[in-house]
Formats: sequence, structure tokens, C-alpha cells
Amino acid sequence: MTTSIPTGTLVAGFRVGPSIGRGASTLDDAKAVYGSRFQPSRQNTQKGIVYGYIVKPNLFFTRGGLPGRLTDRIGVVALYGDGPRDDGSGVDVRGGTLSFAGYIALSETQCT
Repeated sequence: MTTSIPTGTLVAGFRVGPSIGRGASTLDDAKAVYGSRFQPSRQNTQKGIVYGYIVKPNLFFTRGGLPGRLTDRIGVVALYGDGPRDDGSGVDVRGGTLSFAGYIALSETQCT
């Protein structure tokens, strides 16, 4: 059985990919770097408001700020792995590693 634990970064200067990191990078920066691969997480979109974004296969980004006071900055970056099944499936399903990564990242303290 494959298991993976989502890992969020607490370091404001940490970067993933070409110069994308929490606190300083904007959503537009991430869209420019990742293009169409930077997508809203359907599990983290509520009433048309996107709280989390993904870059498949294993990056999750939160939108900075608080509900009602969201910013255009990256709040938290989390890495997540394969799904709960040996064939890698189960990532983007209820109870899968993506929903768990979203929960952890959206619960983590953000850089300001």
C-alpha cells in the first residue's frame, strides 16, 4: 500500500518551481509560471470562491488571507503524494491525499 503525508512549508523564502513561494508570490505569478497546469481545486472552491489551487501531480497552493479578506498572494504551499491505492488512484477523491493536503494547508498559519 502506498501512503503519503502532505507537507506544508513554514518558511516564507522557500520556493517551488521557478521562484514561486508563499507570502511573496501572487496567483498571477503562479499562473504565469505553471500556465494551464495551475488550476482551481474543485474540492476547495466554495460558492464560486477559490481557496486552493493545484498543479498536478503533487503541488497544492492556498490563497492568502482569511475568508472575506482573501488576497491575491500564495498563502501556503503543500506537497502531496500518490493516492491511497497502490496504482496511484485515489488522489482527487473524497478522503484522498489531495483533500487531506487541502485541509492541512488551509489550516496552517500563513506568512504575512
